Amino acid sequence: MDSLSNAFEATIDFRGQVLAERVTQVGIVVAAVLAFGVGQVFQSFECLLLTFGGGVVLTLLLVLPPWPMYNRHPVQWLKSSSSSSSTVRDTKVAAVSSEEYPEGDDEAEE
Repeated sequence: MDSLSNAFEATIDFRGQVLAERVTQVGIVVAAVLAFGVGQVFQSFECLLLTFGGGVVLTLLLVLPPWPMYNRHPVQWLKSSSSSSSTVRDTKVAAVSSEEYPEGDDEAEE
């Protein structure tokens, strides 16, 4: 079962997600504009739909597979440790608390 899930695992990094989103948006808009032009030139709704459908399929081929360009900045995950995670959480809370109520600020006491 693990080998099957590993075979279909498709990972992209966060910058790759932004790039995939941009490629999708631009691809769909270009397909729509091109399809509108083709539909106007040939005065055919069928040509419009076929052109737009082809553009969508081309966009899907550019975005759906996990191409290497979408994983140029892979995320390095930290190893989990229960003792270190509570320390980090306490440190963050302490840092937020000290920012909200700075020491030595006379205006905060009034």
